[in-house]
This record gives sequence, C-alpha cells and structure tokens, in this order.
Amino acid sequence: MRPGITAWNNSNANVSFSENASSNNTAAVLWIDDTYYGVCKGWTYAGFGPRLTRFAIEMNSKTLPTSYITSVFAHELGHTIGLLDNPAGQSKNSSLMNYDRDRSIVKGPTAFDTQSVNMLYRTLADQVEQVSNITQIVRLAADYPQYDSITHLASNTTDIIRAKILDERVGRLDVWLEAPPSDIETSNVYTIYRVQVLDVYQGSAVTDDILEVRQQGGQLDGELVINSDHVAITVDDELVLFLQESIINNNPYVLVNSHQSAYDASALYDGGDGKLESVNPANSLLLTLEMLKEIADTTPGDANHDGLVNIDDILFIRDIIFGVPNVTLTPQGRANLGLGPDDPVNIDTILYIRDKIFGV
Repeated sequence: MRPGITAWNNSNANVSFSENASSNNTAAVLWIDDTYYGVCKGWTYAGFGPRLTRFAIEMNSKTLPTSYITSVFAHELGHTIGLLDNPAGQSKNSSLMNYDRDRSIVKGPTAFDTQSVNMLYRTLADQVEQVSNITQIVRLAADYPQYDSITHLASNTTDIIRAKILDERVGRLDVWLEAPPSDIETSNVYTIYRVQVLDVYQGSAVTDDILEVRQQGGQLDGELVINSDHVAITVDDELVLFLQESIINNNPYVLVNSHQSAYDASALYDGGDGKLESVNPANSLLLTLEMLKEIADTTPGDANHDGLVNIDDILFIRDIIFGVPNVTLTPQGRANLGLGPDDPVNIDTILYIRDKIFGV
C-alpha cells in the first residue's frame, strides 16, 4: 500500500501523507463480507463541518486483485482529503476516483485529481451541521467494481430478483472473517431492508420469499454513518435488484455494487415500455425485460421460474439415479418435458434433470 502514499506525495497536490505509529488513522487488509475493493471510513463530529478527525481504510482481501492494490489504496486516500467518487464530466482514466478506471494503469492521482484537491483546500469553509442526537459522524466512501454490460453484471451476481421493499431497520453486522485488530477502529452500521420476492430471474430465491438486503450506513446509538455510495431505496418501492448472497454469519444479501444494482421495476407492468431505469441516474447500463427473460432462460440449475421441472420430477430422477424401484413420472412432468403418456423416460431426460439437480 505504500506505493499509494508515494503516488500522492509525488503529485502536485498540496497535501502529503506520512506513516506515524502514534497516529489515530489506520489502514488494514481484512477479509470483509461485502463487494467493494476497499472503503474509507472517516470520523467527524456534528458541527465540525467536512473535516475528518481520523480515518480508517480497509482493503478487502475477499475481492481485491493484487494488481489493483496501489490504485485502490490511493483512491481511498483521496477520500480522506475530500475527493468524491465519479467526478462529473471525467472520462474513464482521467480521475483516480472513477469506478470504471483501469486500476492496473491509474495508480495515483491524475492532473484533474490534484487540481481538485488544490481547489478544495483553497476554498473549503466550515459548514456547521445541524444534526440532533448525534455525537459522532462516520463518512464512508468505497471503491466498487464496475461492469460494462448487464451480462457481465449478472455473471458477478448470485441472485437477480424483482422485489417489493417492505420495511427497513438499522443494525450492526459482523462482516469480517476474522475480527479486526483491537487497534483498528471501524464501523459496522448497516441499513437492512426486508423485501418480498415477486420474480426470480437468477439464483435460489423463491417467489414470495421474504429476504433481507443490506447496505452500509444509517443512524444508531448516537452514531450517524453517511455512505456517499448510498443507493436510494424507499419502503414500498418495487425494484429489480442484483445481489450477492452472504457466505458468513447468515448476513443479509448485499448489493453487487453501489451504482448498477437497483432498477425501478415499474416499466415491467402493463403500459410500461420494458426499459428499466436505474435508481442511480449515473448508471449507463440499460436493462430491459427481454434481457431479464434471457437471463432467466439461460440460468442453470433453477426450477423456480422456468416451469420445466417441478419437485416431483426432481425426486423421480433422484430415485432413478439412486435405484429406488417403482417410481413414476407425474403427468404434468411428462407434459413439461414433451413426453406423451406412454413415452419412455430415456437417458436424455434423466441427464437433463440430473443437470438441474447439480446445477450444470
């Protein structure tokens, strides 16, 4: 991570970073049950304006390729001095703060970034924040993967669903594979949404299931966590969500990233044009009903939405595979598979549903 520090110190920005064992600021590599490459968590106080009193950078070993480390760390350092993600009007590699930059090439601040910092520190004035019952503010800004197509996005997604947002709550979640070192201060406040599944296009969810989906941020116990990558989700919304299933601690599902994971589902109804608008206006990926149908048609190992195989049919083939005698295929199952009442169940049928069982 030191090359990220060097990149800033060798730039024309009117700031510099140094290592100090007694500093309250920390940086660590942790395995985190989330989808970002890295995150900057900056602490301040109500009435203290935009200035940070301390920060903690967490690099996520679960998702972060080795070749991206310098770029991601330098990006998070940019957040500590006030830079925001995806500055307006900047093309792919013109800013270190862009999600879609080539992280193997852009490993430090660009000319635009250094100019932004220098302007910021010349013009920055305190802004008093009027927040009641808040004793501490944490500002979050992460570096998320960005995908160049819906196909690419779907391939990094475990579940794609249409869902209604039922309610929300704020809580703390254990998202680390191992507890952070005692000298690393961090924040684990999440807003957790309870959603009802209306349609399943990919994954193991079932229609009418109630799932939980999370994103960082919220107010809890006098701590206000402000997530600059917050996805605008409101109770009673109906959205198409691109999710990753949690793999530790039974945590709620997490959005695949902060800007391409949620689409307004209203275009799917009668009178809609089938072109879904992203919740994030800056998201340029077009999602249509036809794309969702294509994903559903090509998703392996999922019998919830394609109507081809029901549970009785799966149990039938399971019994065939494991040699249970005197089993029969249901009439509906025969119809679903294009078999007549007297057509034999041949090896192709067995292999087809075997592949369904094992997710080929």
